Amino acid sequence: MAPVGASHSDAALDGTVAEREKISQSWTSNVLTVTIILASIGWSVWGSFATQLPTDSVGILSSKYCGVWSLKAGAGEAARADDALIRSRKERRAGDYARACYGNRSVNSPSQCSLFSNQTIGYHSKRIPCPFVKKSMCAGNGLDDAIRFWTDPVDASIIGVNVDQRPKFKHTTICAPLNIDQGFVRKVTPADPQDDDIYQYYLGPVDGGQANFTFRTVGDPFYTRIPAYSVSTYESTPYGPDYDYWDPSADLDLDQAVVTQRGDRFMTILFISSCHIIYRGHSDDPIFPATLPHPENSGRYRNGDVRARPLVCIDWNEVCLRDDLCHTVEDEYPPKENPGYTVAYEFTRSALREATVYRSIKARLGNALIANERLADYESFRLPRDQWVEESEALFQTSLARIQWDAFDVAVGAGHDAEYYTDITPRWARNEKMCGMYKVQLPQGYANINFWPNFWICFSIALVVFLGCESPWGDFDDDLRPHFKGRPLFFDLIGIGICWLKRKVDGKLQKPQPPTAAAAAPPSAQSHPGQLQIEWPQQHMAQR
Repeated sequence: MAPVGASHSDAALDGTVAEREKISQSWTSNVLTVTIILASIGWSVWGSFATQLPTDSVGILSSKYCGVWSLKAGAGEAARADDALIRSRKERRAGDYARACYGNRSVNSPSQCSLFSNQTIGYHSKRIPCPFVKKSMCAGNGLDDAIRFWTDPVDASIIGVNVDQRPKFKHTTICAPLNIDQGFVRKVTPADPQDDDIYQYYLGPVDGGQANFTFRTVGDPFYTRIPAYSVSTYESTPYGPDYDYWDPSADLDLDQAVVTQRGDRFMTILFISSCHIIYRGHSDDPIFPATLPHPENSGRYRNGDVRARPLVCIDWNEVCLRDDLCHTVEDEYPPKENPGYTVAYEFTRSALREATVYRSIKARLGNALIANERLADYESFRLPRDQWVEESEALFQTSLARIQWDAFDVAVGAGHDAEYYTDITPRWARNEKMCGMYKVQLPQGYANINFWPNFWICFSIALVVFLGCESPWGDFDDDLRPHFKGRPLFFDLIGIGICWLKRKVDGKLQKPQPPTAAAAAPPSAQSHPGQLQIEWPQQHMAQR
């Protein structure tokens, strides 16, 4: 029989062990509860500041079709007509985008300007002297008779190219109104005095030399009774007179002291006539003159010159491996023979090949002029002195928009589904090599956010909960479940169920079994009979 004092020691030890287990579990639960509360507060704070994180709404365009597709050689008349319609739509698409998203000539449409990763391509402008060797060809006073628009070397990422090794590109346009009194316009008197006068413009032969004059007008366009602008246009390319319809005369040779660009150039000439339009003010614009009162002393004017006014624009497009190493878009550089020239270089080159003034107005002609926006019935608001500058800038902006849209067309392989189109992408850049490198703006409501901050917050909450499952809890009876002023703690209401399921899955939630007497007795008590024997309560042994 144990000594009398043993019962007090057993009771004291039994109370101490139980109290320690309650304190241990209560301390663990309190720490976890406080942690969860702090994490919840942190999550709320994170949510309120989430909109201030550096985010973007750009995604990669997924398409298995990419490259440049063009009309097959020898295509039939119907196919050529469809191709002309598609080209017209592409030009109008670029023109509409330029008016809506460049400048402020029309109300911007958020949906229309949110497709590309960058809304616009930046550029500069500056008035310059006449770009021709023969300075008298330009209208004006001999100083700043032309205007130059140009881009700095633009990183291809601006037009959506999304690769590590990206090229750059440059686009330059010079426009100059010609001096109508320089002598290249000749009046031809008709054989019949009743017929209208004919005016022929000698600025280079057309149609392979079939006509030695460039353009011809007949009569006074004011009496057509149509309130509109008439526009005709021709282009001269680097491919030469065998390819081009128009071969410019020597009078339009460029002055290399003024024109710093080298390499292939594209020259466009526009012949612009105002038809039956009455202006609410006088204008000395060399392309859009309004100098003849109509009627007298009315404050209204019309164009009293029956001759069409020519505007000449010259374009250069270059793709750059570096800022100081640029090539014309007509030159192909296969990377196998030219290390450093990648598929991204070819992608960018393809996007620039239609970026000219000619491709910005050929299909729309008079409808492309922003002077049309001032028309109301037969009258037009007064035009500024340099209306031709505004028109030139609008055409340059359209060519920039054309670059953006053509890059998109390369990324989706526009035309791949038409039987009369063929893939003209260089063979080394085919087989989806251009796919997956173009980025676009995500639809409204979608955005990319930083993944890791969200991950770590969610992970820390989950970690705290499952670490709580490792605390020395048994069946969570009422005697051991932590309370605060008689109420269970919030963590236990959630955590008990989660941890129970976890232990159930892990096979760790087992009902405690009463230990055997041998297992319950401390080794020291079994090895030394006669010493003080302590009976360990089975309840606490199971819980331990």
